[in-house]
Amino acid sequence: MKSIKMPFGLNSDGNLVHISEVVNGKKCDCICPSCKAPLTAAKGNIKQHHFKHAIDSGCESGLESSIHLAAKEIIKEKKTIKLPENVLVLEKKDSKGLPHHESTIIVEAGLLIKFDFVEEEKIIDGMIVDLLAKKQEKQLIIEIYFRHNVDDEKIQKIKNSNISAIELDLSNLSPEDLIDRNTFWNYINNPERAQWLYNSTHQDEYLKLQKNLDQKIEKKEQEYIKEREKEMKRLTRSIEEVKRIKEDSSLIINLDEFKNNFNLYSRNIPKFLNLNILPDLLNLSELPDFINLKVQDGDWIYGSEGCVWQLIVYSMLYPRVGEIMTIKFTDKWLKKILVSKVHNPVKNISILRERFPEIVSSNLPGDIPNTWKTLRTYFNYLCKLGMLSNMGHNCFFVEKNNSCKQGDFMKKI
Repeated sequence: MKSIKMPFGLNSDGNLVHISEVVNGKKCDCICPSCKAPLTAAKGNIKQHHFKHAIDSGCESGLESSIHLAAKEIIKEKKTIKLPENVLVLEKKDSKGLPHHESTIIVEAGLLIKFDFVEEEKIIDGMIVDLLAKKQEKQLIIEIYFRHNVDDEKIQKIKNSNISAIELDLSNLSPEDLIDRNTFWNYINNPERAQWLYNSTHQDEYLKLQKNLDQKIEKKEQEYIKEREKEMKRLTRSIEEVKRIKEDSSLIINLDEFKNNFNLYSRNIPKFLNLNILPDLLNLSELPDFINLKVQDGDWIYGSEGCVWQLIVYSMLYPRVGEIMTIKFTDKWLKKILVSKVHNPVKNISILRERFPEIVSSNLPGDIPNTWKTLRTYFNYLCKLGMLSNMGHNCFFVEKNNSCKQGDFMKKI
């Protein structure tokens, strides 16, 4: 960015004038707004027009003083300013740690305020403010930031005075912004270059927002209570259903029932699963140990005897030699094939056990029923037989050894 040079000076009448309003050279008859030394007007054809000291006096604050004086003078003359947006936002977390918000726009961006009068260098509560603008009973402090912005101490004094205040940021001025007074005014009166230091209406608005936010969270907490009550009832029903299924074998699909109703169950088997071997397995007079393995909860958790779901699992593995089988995929299709009342209760218990551990532990001692856990135990057993290899992350590779070759395996059975 090009550096700017002094665009304003004081004429012989003590009035602030722009470089465009005076003649060239020493005949401008102007002095420095800061050190009061004579100035000369440099209005050549190449460099930006500006004032400079006729004799170098070592003055370092002339530029800053001229910008400050000009900004204040223009605002006093115009008696108006466009305000920056002022938004108040409150956030509070509920009992679950979820954030909730309430917000209100106190001042719309670009709101044009016309003042009754504007005072310069006003002393308020022991501090000097650049401008104090008034409209009826309302007041607004306007601070000009060119090289030094308002520090924390002054901001605190402004807050103590309970007078709204904004700061106009002129720190990025360029020569093009200072071509004439009107261009400079357009730069000053841009709400995007202003910020709020304090807004006296915040406290009242804050209390309103806080009340609304508390009401919103209270409503949410009541919803949580009702939701918790529903979940407790759902969990209790699920536990009772699981107990009933475990104790009543008539609710479990046994091997004979599965055989007799295979045409019905086969409707749930999509062709891509390729379970062509399953009918042959069902005709075996005796099942091998690896299709009748006793695993935890295996005799009920899929709504069937262990041998039934293990037959289906092996039928899924048989055509997939050299491929990866996952617990997720196998579990999904077991539940789709063996439509059972036990699936939802077990799922509910798995989901809600962390929220209500005391209910689950007191009603279901021991490990919590989980279909993945049961299936993983079975897959690990098949790994010991060399039929599968555990790849980690609930993935298993279907091995190509003799015990799992499609030609030899039926002989073993």
